[in-house]
Amino acid sequence: MSYRLSKTLACACILAAVPSGLFAVDGVVLISQPGSAQGFPIVISQPGSYRLDSNLVVPDANTTAIQITASNVNLDLNGFGIFGPTVCSGSPATSCTPSGSGTGVLATNPPSGTSTPGEISVFNGTVHGMGNFGIFILGPGRAENINADSNGSTGIAVTGTVLKCVATRNGSLGIAARIVNDSLAVQNASSGMEILASGTGNSAILNHADGIVVFRATISANSAFLNQGDGINAMCPSIVLFSAATHSTGNDIVLNSIGPDTCASFNNASNKPAVIITN
Repeated sequence: MSYRLSKTLACACILAAVPSGLFAVDGVVLISQPGSAQGFPIVISQPGSYRLDSNLVVPDANTTAIQITASNVNLDLNGFGIFGPTVCSGSPATSCTPSGSGTGVLATNPPSGTSTPGEISVFNGTVHGMGNFGIFILGPGRAENINADSNGSTGIAVTGTVLKCVATRNGSLGIAARIVNDSLAVQNASSGMEILASGTGNSAILNHADGIVVFRATISANSAFLNQGDGINAMCPSIVLFSAATHSTGNDIVLNSIGPDTCASFNNASNKPAVIITN
């Protein structure tokens, strides 16, 4: 049977600092808009499954909406959004105001003496207009089916996997992660994506810097169009396969060889020959 938690009880054993919440029948903790600005950030300090049952609206660009300090947390935005006041203007984005320190979902600052939280999953919703990051998960984690737009810094930054996400007109990078699959980055103020291990089926379009930056990773079946830097910029050793990069202001495909490290590039399509830079 469902029942509402009071603010004073706030389920210290399961969820700390949640001004309003429910236990659902299936054991998932429901999170609602706090009754006042003092209710932010909503802190998730215990492992478990959590779900929004309303939009969350923060009062200013310096306020973080949700802070996760526990490992093994699943956060379902449930089709709702986390909204702040920041607006990024320009096409691609050139400025975002007001800027600030507030992040939509933050999993980076554990209690003193504990490790950075890991195995964090955030999925199915929107993060818009935060003063800093949209989603920032420093430990191992996953973001899936997230729309991150008009945030003052990077839209989605995860030390893990980004899957089926869209990052649009953010004030820095669109997406940064070890693994990025089936995602889209459009009109961001810096590069569209930074990929550190592997990436498949992604597109980067009309970003202010490079479309896709690859750090010692393997990418395949990606596309980069109309970016104002390079289309695909790979730091060796990397492998770029079956990808298309066209109409870049810079080069379409750049392979940066560092010392003895070299890159492999096969079956790619571009308007310009691939450029190999030796350092």
